Amino acid sequence: MSIKYYKKNKNKNKNKNKYKNKINKSKKSIIKTYIKKIKFFIKNKKYKKALFFFRILQSNLDKLYIKKIIHLNKCSRYKSNILKLINKIS
Repeated sequence: MSIKYYKKNKNKNKNKNKYKNKINKSKKSIIKTYIKKIKFFIKNKKYKKALFFFRILQSNLDKLYIKKIIHLNKCSRYKSNILKLINKIS
């Protein structure tokens, strides 16, 4: 294998990593947005809407854990903390 091959491959991998990094950041951002929405509904004492968005958040967190974008403990922590807040207003 020549040196040119390794340089070419190195650049391809760099571009792939940048692309995947962007995607992962956007997925994490979606999670943060859902958390903000849920906290807003909790603040306004809207139990049903908070629970609706919690279910969506829960499925998204599980998907991110399966794809190894976030760690299992972080996923569990988010779920339990939000659920505690929701149960306080019910």
